[in-house]
Amino acid sequence: MLALLNTIEDNKQPAWIAKLDSKAQNEKYIGTYTQAERMFAEQLLEAVAEIYVDSNVYLNYRQKFVAVKVDSATLANKVAAYNLDLYCERYDIERVVTARGNIVYRATRDAMQII
Repeated sequence: MLALLNTIEDNKQPAWIAKLDSKAQNEKYIGTYTQAERMFAEQLLEAVAEIYVDSNVYLNYRQKFVAVKVDSATLANKVAAYNLDLYCERYDIERVVTARGNIVYRATRDAMQII
């Protein structure tokens, strides 16, 4: 069903379908990560959540990376955000800003091994 709905024009899904898909992806891939990698992902989630205190922050496990998504990003601490960006740059954690103003931090398995 999700595969068929994913063919909607411009690949845009209703929010409820996107949430179901995200949940299914998490359940599918979380077991492929080691305990150390999951701890790293949780620590990244906590660091991001402390900076964007008024925003919803989610952790998503994917096949090749973990993503920490910030919905409707509202920055609370500019200095901490700058330090997080430096940390991400140093360890090859990608920071993406979407067209909707959401921020996604992506850490590949390789980045998680370096730290």
